[in-house]
Amino acid sequence: MALKVDPVLLIISPIHQLKNINLEFGFDLIILISKDSEDNNIIYNLIQHHEANFVQLAITKYKISDLVVIAKQDKFDPHILKKDLLQMYENNTHPPLALLIPYRQVPVYSYREDGAVCSFIASLSIIDFKFEPNTFRRLDKLCYSIAYSYLNSASSKNIEIIQVGKPMQKDIEINENIAKLAKSLIVIPQKGSLNLLNRCLTHLNRIKYIPAFINLCFDDQGFKRFKKDAYCNLLSLLNIYKNTPTNVGPYLSRHYSIINTENEYIFFQDADDVSLESRFLKQINELTSRNLDMIGSHELRIDQIKKKILIFRFPLDANKSLDANQFHPLFHPTALITKKAYMLSGGFSTDRRFGYDSQFLLRAHFKMKIGNIDDFLYIRFKRPNSLTTHPKTKIEGNLRSFLIWRWNVDFRLVNENKLDLKDSSLAIQKHRFKYNFIKI
Repeated sequence: MALKVDPVLLIISPIHQLKNINLEFGFDLIILISKDSEDNNIIYNLIQHHEANFVQLAITKYKISDLVVIAKQDKFDPHILKKDLLQMYENNTHPPLALLIPYRQVPVYSYREDGAVCSFIASLSIIDFKFEPNTFRRLDKLCYSIAYSYLNSASSKNIEIIQVGKPMQKDIEINENIAKLAKSLIVIPQKGSLNLLNRCLTHLNRIKYIPAFINLCFDDQGFKRFKKDAYCNLLSLLNIYKNTPTNVGPYLSRHYSIINTENEYIFFQDADDVSLESRFLKQINELTSRNLDMIGSHELRIDQIKKKILIFRFPLDANKSLDANQFHPLFHPTALITKKAYMLSGGFSTDRRFGYDSQFLLRAHFKMKIGNIDDFLYIRFKRPNSLTTHPKTKIEGNLRSFLIWRWNVDFRLVNENKLDLKDSSLAIQKHRFKYNFIKI
């Protein structure tokens, strides 16, 4: 008979006892996992004493390895959740931090925000603060604090994002996709903080299956202080370039990286974001198996302004979304594109420093099959003073808003055969200054 645990905030359990716990609860649930062999026959419910700092006391008393937080609001199916937890622990496959997200069907047309991440599994070894009585009152803030701190630490080995309840998928054929990654390039435009670039490259440095080439493209003088030797697994992959002149934005370096490469597949990556361990294998497999020209993924947004981790899902068929006049069906930095399709589209416009990923997507609709994979493979850090949040270039700014309005109007006209693409605002706008893309 399964042991019924009161719907309270704390359980201490040795791993094998998870199967005896009924997870049909009505409150937020905190499980402390003990690997101590001496505790093999005990499950504790310690929240009887509300006046005590129960979590910190329990950690002091017992040999706790992991903290598991299950938020009531996520409404996980208790049987599926238990199965997923047991599988991870029995196979010893979970990383130091795994975020638990309830599975939802992908949106059909527009992207959709699906709330904040509140549930997670974290090794105590990555938690660098003491638990206070009010620590668990805002689980979204707790999750953000742990994830942000870990992903910015030197010891970070990336995280896993688990969609609890997602239907099983076929295993990826490894060797076939490794061969495709050997013909692939990551393009990373860089300007500003080398610490944020270090976060990006540190995580790439620890990914097992990665494209064979990386172009790191500086738009400032940061290349003079960049320490390539810090990334031992990337040394043979990294090619360092600089824009001349500098401060021209990301589109020139992306464009020249692509037109000059012999590689067939191009992954985009922002220098202040993090790709997950499985990104490259999964995306290149999905792109080729679905016969797409460009593919993105869902976005996990670590919002440094709101202090939350937000969930954004994107439609599987981006062309269908655009045909329905839904103009944000793909988050550009998550994209993988074939060189052939990029060249056919004419590439990026290059006379502005911002906004042209949106224009490119609208123009690409007329030349490409575009989609998304139903996976979270990319972590975006939304931070103050980036291109999308700086007062002069932010998404809500007057100039960017006008450009997007103009592009959307012309997209409809082109799509209805009322305007030629070449005569519209979606036509390629080339820079009118002397530019060199210099390898360092």
